[in-house]
Amino acid sequence: MKNTAGGITRTEGLISLILAFILPVIGMVFSIILIRQLKGNVRMRWMRVAAWIVLVLQILVLLGCVLGYLTFYFAVPELG
Repeated sequence: MKNTAGGITRTEGLISLILAFILPVIGMVFSIILIRQLKGNVRMRWMRVAAWIVLVLQILVLLGCVLGYLTFYFAVPELG
């Protein structure tokens, strides 16, 4: 008997969450997929909240990388 929530099993959801944490930019895709598939599901609400947290963290990491690159580029333009 499968425990499904919004078309995905708990195992698939956990694997997607782990991949969302590990993979930098691709993790955002896994988070968005989880958020969309678990919409309106009360039973797996914790997984949807975790996906939102991962998405926010991934966006912050991406913004930090872009900010770091821009800082380096404008500080040392001949190396950028």
